[in-house]
Amino acid sequence: MRYDQGDTAGALAHYSAALAVEDNTDAWANRAETWWQYNMGQRCSDDADNALRIDPQYAFANEIKGRCLIDLGRAEEALSYFDTAIALAPGYQNAYRNKLAALAALGRFQDLVAVADEVLSPGVVTSSVPEIEEDILSRRLLALAEYQPADSVAAEADALLVRFPQNLAAINIRGRALLDGGKAEEADAATRILRQNPGGLRMEGTYLDTLAQIDVLLGRLDDAFANYSAALDATPALSKAYARSLSELGFLPLSNAPAGVLTAIRRCLDVKKATCRVTSQ
Repeated sequence: MRYDQGDTAGALAHYSAALAVEDNTDAWANRAETWWQYNMGQRCSDDADNALRIDPQYAFANEIKGRCLIDLGRAEEALSYFDTAIALAPGYQNAYRNKLAALAALGRFQDLVAVADEVLSPGVVTSSVPEIEEDILSRRLLALAEYQPADSVAAEADALLVRFPQNLAAINIRGRALLDGGKAEEADAATRILRQNPGGLRMEGTYLDTLAQIDVLLGRLDDAFANYSAALDATPALSKAYARSLSELGFLPLSNAPAGVLTAIRRCLDVKKATCRVTSQ
């Protein structure tokens, strides 16, 4: 009840109190998800293991375990838990959604699109949650952008916006296209909803990267640095791409670690101003 009401701390306390009394599968799995909400991957994984110790066939516990492993940098291992959850509960929409997250972390974008197309096929999910369906479509679009021609991806983005007018992934694609066409002010206007994020949705690193590049071109250097920093927090893997871009600009970071890359970005912005466009591509 407290978890559903948004009282994560209260839920954690109640699950812990219940586990002090009884070795209960649901309590272990629910507390694991609470740890996941706090980004505490190892505690999440440990509690999921306890749930699976009692009932290895518990689909929810398998799905939670997969999420924990992604946060621990073990996305390849996570895939087997999502597959088990789907086998135990066919049409398990959230397990599919988080399988996509694991595939994205592994850079397996074409596989991601194939899995997304599978779950979006008629009859696979009998009781779809609109928010999860939109998220699946968003992840599919972002994956397509990694290997499909820009005009094809733009068409997919436009189609998604017809169904979900404030879809952040589609807005990001539209803004990126304008940005790459040298239309920074138009890109800024097109991504206003992305920047405001009125629904308080999770911001992918690629969204923040787009905003940072717009900020650079419009001379908003402090905002650019803040968005580059947030992009690295959301997607640490961006640091390698940023390091390559910085090297081309003459600002090779001391390391590819996010902290080292951020230091180099700050130096680049201070020296090159609006010509310091550090890109993720």
